[in-house]
Amino acid sequence: MFLYKDWDKFCIKLFEMGISSIPVRDLLREDINKNRFISLKHDVETNPKRALKLAQIEKKHGHLGTYYVQGYLLKNNKNIEILKSIQELGH
Repeated sequence: MFLYKDWDKFCIKLFEMGISSIPVRDLLREDINKNRFISLKHDVETNPKRALKLAQIEKKHGHLGTYYVQGYLLKNNKNIEILKSIQELGH
């Protein structure tokens, strides 16, 4: 079972190990340090609220993730607002 506290611990451990996160959109940029990095990828298939919680945890620890969203979720205005909140966090 997935627990948010475990994701929080994971993000802390990445920081402690000196591993940065790079969103997929930045992987081909030449001006980034690619020595120790990870790309955090999330598939948002059913619940944007849960994705927002992950995004907030990642942001708290200086990480940025990439969130792939199922198209049908964009038919709901509330989902769009939540997804915009994720984007505003820098993800």
